[in-house]
Amino acid sequence: MSSPRGIRTARARQQDGTWQRDYALRAGAEGAIRQATHTTGLRRTRYRGLAKTHLDHTTSATALNLMGLSGS
Repeated sequence: MSSPRGIRTARARQQDGTWQRDYALRAGAEGAIRQATHTTGLRRTRYRGLAKTHLDHTTSATALNLMGLSGS
């Protein structure tokens, strides 16, 4: 369990602009990964073999890019 002093220290660190910038970058990346896994089902592949799996991932990435361009 965290000590109250540790919590205060962590919260004080989170007020720093550098920490907030780094966290925003991480949150954006995690959001993109979540969208990719949820929308296209990238957690599991339906194909055997590296070539077909690569094609599936490339097609999924293209679909996500097109969704981003259309604003969906």
